[in-house]
Amino acid sequence: GFLKPTQRMLNLGLIMPSEESIELKKRSSILRFERIKEDMKSMIFELRYCVTDILQAFIMKKYQQIPDPKSIPPFLEKMIEEKIITKDFLDDYLEINDLWKKIEHKEIKEVEASHLQRALEITKKFIEYFINKI
Repeated sequence: GFLKPTQRMLNLGLIMPSEESIELKKRSSILRFERIKEDMKSMIFELRYCVTDILQAFIMKKYQQIPDPKSIPPFLEKMIEEKIITKDFLDDYLEINDLWKKIEHKEIKEVEASHLQRALEITKKFIEYFINKI
């Protein structure tokens, strides 16, 4: 075929890459990077809902109510009073909600790996704690 020998000549430096191919690779890199940053935002959104969903499931089981996300903190306070959880669960729930709100309202202009890591940690904590209590 034509492609393998041409690719080999290009790799050996016998054929110079075109300006068009260089520009295409440059634009491709930028677009891919932007898409990854958007994916990170989406992941934090989804992680927030993982936490919300596991809490809603527990609250439905324990209290026979279906809370919307805004009414979860009072249930967490009730769980603290009943010694089901410690205050750090309330703090973490508020933190992951606040993180998403700051991203959504563009107070955080660029999501960083540390944001995603923290959201993962919080989500893992909630799922591991509540999964066997339901």
